Amino acid sequence: MITFSLVVYLRKVYKKTGSLILKADSLHYKSDLYTNAWIILSLIIIKIFNVPIIDPIISILIALYIIYWSIEILMEWAKMLMDYKIDDEYIELIKNTISSFEEIESYHFLRTRKSGKYNFIEFHIVFKDTEILLKNAHNISDMIELIILNQVPCANVIIHLDYFDDSEAVNNPKLKALNCSDLI
Repeated sequence: MITFSLVVYLRKVYKKTGSLILKADSLHYKSDLYTNAWIILSLIIIKIFNVPIIDPIISILIALYIIYWSIEILMEWAKMLMDYKIDDEYIELIKNTISSFEEIESYHFLRTRKSGKYNFIEFHIVFKDTEILLKNAHNISDMIELIILNQVPCANVIIHLDYFDDSEAVNNPKLKALNCSDLI
């Protein structure tokens, strides 16, 4: 019963935090729980029906169970180590949110990545009014950020404000020639 309670608790905390360590620990205790339950069941079956083959069959099933969940944890672990984009539905929400503001001419450098349960979002917005007051630009970006934070769970949003579209400037050979020591 203690092991069962621990498994339930670990799963609950895992769902809140997205911690793979807790998920793996939960798998460890759950496999112990299942192993013990199936061993007791197999001993009862062997005793009552005198079918000794049930023991290796149950052992194989337990091993397959552990292998299956271990592979799932390994796949999630690999995703955490690799940068990958957030869900497409959230990307569409972000694009629609930015486009819904009439003060914004365009956006670029939209980058997203996911790490555990956290969603990291970064983009530049270009204002139609090249002489927009910093206060107004900041208020608009705050509104966009608030909408995104309400739509995308566990989001971290970074918005760069541009008064002109500098997306082509990064391909400028003069800028590429600069190195970090030139900027100091």
